Amino acid sequence: MLGMPTASEATEWVANPSVSLGFEYNDNIFLTTSPHEPVTGTNLTANLDFGARQEIWELWGGVQLVSRRYMNRDDLDSDNGYANLRYQYRAERNLWTLNGSYADESILGTTTIDPDIGLVEKQTKRRSTNINPAWNWSLTETKQLRVDYQYLDAQYEDGISQGFLDYRQQAVNLTVSDQLTQRTSIYAILGYSDFEVTTPESQITTSYTSTSRTNSAQLGISYDFTETIKGSLSGGPRKTVSDDVIQTLGICGFFFCLVPVTQQNTGYGNVIAGSLESQLELTRTTFRFSRSVSPSGSGSPVQVGDLYLGIYRQITPERLSAQLVAQGYVIRALGNTTSSVDRNYYRLEPGIRWRWTEDLTVEASYRYARQRYLGATDVAAASSVYLTFTYLWPKISVSR
Repeated sequence: MLGMPTASEATEWVANPSVSLGFEYNDNIFLTTSPHEPVTGTNLTANLDFGARQEIWELWGGVQLVSRRYMNRDDLDSDNGYANLRYQYRAERNLWTLNGSYADESILGTTTIDPDIGLVEKQTKRRSTNINPAWNWSLTETKQLRVDYQYLDAQYEDGISQGFLDYRQQAVNLTVSDQLTQRTSIYAILGYSDFEVTTPESQITTSYTSTSRTNSAQLGISYDFTETIKGSLSGGPRKTVSDDVIQTLGICGFFFCLVPVTQQNTGYGNVIAGSLESQLELTRTTFRFSRSVSPSGSGSPVQVGDLYLGIYRQITPERLSAQLVAQGYVIRALGNTTSSVDRNYYRLEPGIRWRWTEDLTVEASYRYARQRYLGATDVAAASSVYLTFTYLWPKISVSR
């Protein structure tokens, strides 16, 4: 691998294994307005984080296996797997990084919020691969240049029957930053992304966006108000050109049939991002908002507005802590082929964590989720309760 040292230097190897057992109650797991029944389930998680480092390079990774089982609902059972890897190499004026991840997961079981959540009416599996290399170059003591590339590929199990299409997205960003003062930095970002549906056209019977290209530009500033409070704000225009495939009624020989017709559409908008973080001795608060273009399995890239507030509080030293997460998610399809994914999603999740012993922790949380489709009168709501026991093995560290 690039940057792996050949000189004889000490290497530190570390490993952090853990296992957890969780219990779940959810009164609307599909987040639907149709009649539904509550479900109860358990999940068993095995996790291994590992790494190695020297003075100029670091290599970190992780593997996680999750088995979910639900009482009297075999159709919801799933086995999920995750893997990630991060490599970093530092030179005098250069920093190279390579991040990669793979997930084979049920969309119902994911703990992160993305454009696919809230769209499924049955168990649906998704396999995604994400590769993200980046290069940082210090032009001067205060000026930096960063180039990063992202490759994302997503495939769905029985996606067509659930309204999901496989897709691939590539994105490139060029960032130039300047540290004006000890507290103030400014930066400019030029971005380009390319979205492509990879499900064969012969299998698709609905309208969709076959390809989409987005150009964006942002100007931003970050400022440290105090030693404990810092913030950032950026924004700029975007242009999206999409090739939308519209299924229209045509004549095939002596019969009527659906004929795909491609139309090119151009749309304009903006991208914004802002954050405010406070780090006190016992309390950490994060507030951020953004508007960006994201890939989606719905057959069109989407514009996502995200509003997030997270508060973490250490109540007693080393033992008891609490957190509160509130998030709003506004999703709008960019292509002219569908508006069925346009919706607002909200969640509120308080939780508490107790370090029972040196190696055993107990975490309890409650999640309230709410979703409303644009133009719909009915609102879907779900309440869920989680209780998780986690055993952390003592850190394994070896230096050679």
